[in-house]
Amino acid sequence: MATRAALVVLLALSFMAASAPGARVEPAPRLLDLRVSNGSSPFAGDRRLLTTVSPNDDGFRDRAIVSFRLAVSATVELDVLQTLNVRHGKNTVQTISTARETFHGGRHRLVWTPERTVPAGTYVLELTVSDAQGQRRIYNDIPLAGHVRVLAPVVRIQRIEVSIGPRYRPGRTAIVSVATDARRLEVEILSFRNGRGVPDPKTGASPIAPPVALVWRGHRNAPGSVRIRIGDWPSGLYFVRVATHDGWAGYAPFVVRPRD
Repeated sequence: MATRAALVVLLALSFMAASAPGARVEPAPRLLDLRVSNGSSPFAGDRRLLTTVSPNDDGFRDRAIVSFRLAVSATVELDVLQTLNVRHGKNTVQTISTARETFHGGRHRLVWTPERTVPAGTYVLELTVSDAQGQRRIYNDIPLAGHVRVLAPVVRIQRIEVSIGPRYRPGRTAIVSVATDARRLEVEILSFRNGRGVPDPKTGASPIAPPVALVWRGHRNAPGSVRIRIGDWPSGLYFVRVATHDGWAGYAPFVVRPRD
C-alpha cells in the first residue's frame, strides 16, 4: 500500500509540474517611430528612413540623426555599413563606424557625423537592440538573394552629381542637371581637340574657355539645371566639369556631332 501511495503522489507531482505555466519570455525590444534626418532641410527624395548628408563642415546637412522611441530600457548599437559591391545577391560590406549606448525607455537618438573623406554613396545604418537578458533585434536592409526589405535607416552621402544628354550638334542647347547643396559653382567645358591650358587631372582634357561662376543657393534642396549652348566646336568627345568651392567636382561626358 505504501508503494502504491508513493506512486500516486509522484504522478500527481508530475502532472502539476507539466501543467504549471513556464516563465514568460519577453520579446526583444523594438525601436518605435524609427526615422533618420540630417538636422537641416531634406533633399529631394528623402523620406522617413532615407536622408541626404553632405559632410563639408558648413553646418548644413553635415550629420545623420537617427531618432527612435523605446518602451523599455535597452542597449542600441549603430553600425555604419558601406556596401562595396552588390551583384547577383552577393555583397561585400564594410563597417566604417560604430556607436553603442544604453538608454531608458523614452525618446532617444544616435548621431553619425561622417568624415569629409567618406566617399559619396549610400550607407546602411544597421541598428542592434538588446536587453538585459541578451535578446537582440537587428534592423538592416542589406540585400539578401536579390531581395531588399527597408528596415534600417539609409544615408546618402552627396558631393556633386552631374548629368547631360549623350550627343549634340553645334548650335543646340544642352541641359546639364546638377545635384549638390553647394552655394556656388564653377562650370567649364573640357575637350581633347580644341582645349587649351593645363589638362584636367581626372580626364586629361583641357578647358576650351575660362570657367563660369554660378550662384547655386536656390537649388540646395533639389537638382537644378544649367543651359549650355554648343558652339561651332569640332566634333568629338567633351566633358562638362562642375566644381564646388570646397574642392569637389562632378563630370559628365557628351559628344558633339558634325554639322548636317
